[in-house]
Amino acid sequence: MWRNGVIVFTNSTLGIKGAEQTCTATKSKNRRRNITLGPATIELLRVVQGTQQLAKLEAGPLWQDTGYVFTNPDGSPVLPGTLTMNFRYLARELGMPPLTLHGLRHAFATLALQAGMNPKVVSEALGHSSVTITLDTYSHVLPNMQDELAIAVENLLKPS
Repeated sequence: MWRNGVIVFTNSTLGIKGAEQTCTATKSKNRRRNITLGPATIELLRVVQGTQQLAKLEAGPLWQDTGYVFTNPDGSPVLPGTLTMNFRYLARELGMPPLTLHGLRHAFATLALQAGMNPKVVSEALGHSSVTITLDTYSHVLPNMQDELAIAVENLLKPS
């Protein structure tokens, strides 16, 4: 769910082969989190919301008000496997390298750390239980940060 420029993670959706998907509370308190969205993302979500309102009108009494952002034409949630297939297709059509939805999570973390974001902030956004998990997983993107650290400390120690 998203409100006022913030996405709120409280539940996880599980796809079970041959059965309905289930929605459960997140595994740990760290996975329940708020993430601030950028203006372009907010605008895109507003467009999606408008499209969904049109779909709701077209579906009439068949509409299922599930509260999901991305739904089937009747409002029912898109199954995770379907979302994965659609994403793969779209990435291929756009000429992107092969990338999974989970790969987007890794790309987000890698780019955030390379941009100099505080690892604690990145860890919280990912829902990791500790910053150690984030640093262990993404330490390969941090080597050049040692150089930046050395230069920053030298600059602080230079006489004015």
